[in-house]
Amino acid sequence: MEVIVKNINCLNEPYVHFTFDVEKLINQFKLVNEVYKKDAGMFTTIIEGIKCTDKQSLFEEFSRKLNFPDYFGYNWDAFEECFTEFGWPESNKYVLFIKDFDMICLHDEEELDTFLECLDSAIKEWIIERDHGAVIFPPTPFHIVIDCNSDLLTKINLKFGNSKIEMI
Repeated sequence: MEVIVKNINCLNEPYVHFTFDVEKLINQFKLVNEVYKKDAGMFTTIIEGIKCTDKQSLFEEFSRKLNFPDYFGYNWDAFEECFTEFGWPESNKYVLFIKDFDMICLHDEEELDTFLECLDSAIKEWIIERDHGAVIFPPTPFHIVIDCNSDLLTKINLKFGNSKIEMI
């Protein structure tokens, strides 16, 4: 059984999984969905990096795929809030597959850095209990599977740290 399938229930590192092969990402997506098809608490989706080439299109793609609430404000603060607190859909395990990651915020390095910070923040939030007043979220497995080119891997390694990532 593939590594990502075995790690989905874990709250331990690595949380970010890489491949340089888009077919491998798609096969992992299919495998996860096949293995966990009877697990109503599993949420998976494929984010299309090609639809996230700038900040606005990134917000639209994530909002659509992650079912952000109608009040989502289409700015980084609102994105981070929805991304770290999305209980819609209600699940107990999350795996986001990001295809063509190297297309995200393609011509804006600063926006890409902000996006990577949001991903890192979300990972840190999901693995601990979060008390949001009326709602307490238990620690929740949250994994990201990324298809990107090797040039971007160095930048992502620096952001997440080598211990939090693995090659699949």
